[in-house]
Amino acid sequence: MNLFLRKVAPMLLVLLGAAHFASADIVSLNFEPSNDDEAFEVLYRQLPAFELNADVGEALRNEGVNRAYRATFNGHDGEVRYLLFKETGVNEKASVTMYEALVLMNLAGTRLHVDKRGNYKELVVKKTFNADMGSFVSVVSPNSLFAEGYKYMEIEFFYKKNQGICVRAFLYNDTGFVGNNKNESDFYKNYASFTFMEKTKKGKYIRPAQQKTD
Repeated sequence: MNLFLRKVAPMLLVLLGAAHFASADIVSLNFEPSNDDEAFEVLYRQLPAFELNADVGEALRNEGVNRAYRATFNGHDGEVRYLLFKETGVNEKASVTMYEALVLMNLAGTRLHVDKRGNYKELVVKKTFNADMGSFVSVVSPNSLFAEGYKYMEIEFFYKKNQGICVRAFLYNDTGFVGNNKNESDFYKNYASFTFMEKTKKGKYIRPAQQKTD
């Protein structure tokens, strides 16, 4: 069992116990962290505002980070980190939401100070990320190793059936990093920074330049 799973195991037991008492059906969370491109992969878009952080570091890898970028939005520095969780079985919407809550507690800390949260429209996440579901949580003063050195986090969850969950976390120390004007803010101009890929019948990923030949 890797470090991420060992850390979240106690929270997982609590969530599953609560789900068991709340419903006659036992909820099964069929996800696990993935760093295997063959098992689960997304297409990252290398945007001009992003600088790949090749040296993610062992500590962040233990937190489950698959890829990280340094970014400067609206004159303020921050980071963009991606975590992938492959789907290992059939999950209902409640199962997806519960696993995302588990990941959130691990990344932001248990003393959550949530500023905003919500769900994205399915048509928007389908068009932008080729995902089936999407949601976001804005956190102030996170108290976790993952967020060490940062005052703010914007955590987004995108789920694609039969593939998994892509978590995108923005970390920054000045709210100007996000900005308010969606038409002018660098944050929103660089928003479509990844997409889920489709697969062939043989289960191979189809990249933009690849033809459906198999």
